[in-house]
Amino acid sequence: MEQQDEPEMVFEAKSRYLSLHGSYIDQLGNQTTEHVTSEMIQNRITRDQGSGHHITVVNHLDMRYLMPPPTEEEESNRKKARKHTRDALKHVRDTMINEFGQASEWERPVDLGLGSTEEGEAVTYYRVLHWPWGQRMRGFLGLGHGHFHITVGFKPRDVHLYKGPATLLCLRKGAVCTTPQIQSLVQYAPFYYGDDVFIKNLIRTCVRHGHYGSGARLSAGYLYCKNQREAHHYNHD
Repeated sequence: MEQQDEPEMVFEAKSRYLSLHGSYIDQLGNQTTEHVTSEMIQNRITRDQGSGHHITVVNHLDMRYLMPPPTEEEESNRKKARKHTRDALKHVRDTMINEFGQASEWERPVDLGLGSTEEGEAVTYYRVLHWPWGQRMRGFLGLGHGHFHITVGFKPRDVHLYKGPATLLCLRKGAVCTTPQIQSLVQYAPFYYGDDVFIKNLIRTCVRHGHYGSGARLSAGYLYCKNQREAHHYNHD
């Protein structure tokens, strides 16, 4: 029997969360980089119980907000508590599929580059993603903005901190940021005018690499939006 190829994107429940996986997600996550050691990759594979990558769309903390509280009987019975969680995950998944269609029809996440974050001796590397479609889905559920990413590897444990575009390695002082990278980040920057650290790092990177026009336009757009936000807050105080 001929083996079927894995779909590019599949949305389903995993343990306590809802995630997106598939061949396209693996394609992004499997990009080689000198920063991530084989040990870090193996740590991720061991944690995820498999080599496939995923994007967490709705995490376990989100599910606490979304699912109805368990009954006293469910709380006291581990088996029933697990069923309560499974049923809630299925309900949320089905709701999103009914509203947004099958995952194969969704807008693809865009890979912005490799990012990293640290906490004590722990470090995590991941692909930072731009995914407005995912933000719309979270908004539909009444959830806040998500920092979508694909974990590539970590040591000795995963770090659960901000993993947005401000953590991109290419924006760090002294790092090389290619022209295509800068052009891509500038293109998507208006989605992140509220992320002050990212925008300021990107402006500095533009100037550092001689992209003065892009840096100036980015700075003007950022300052305009910042002034608009401040005026809005002032008018509502």
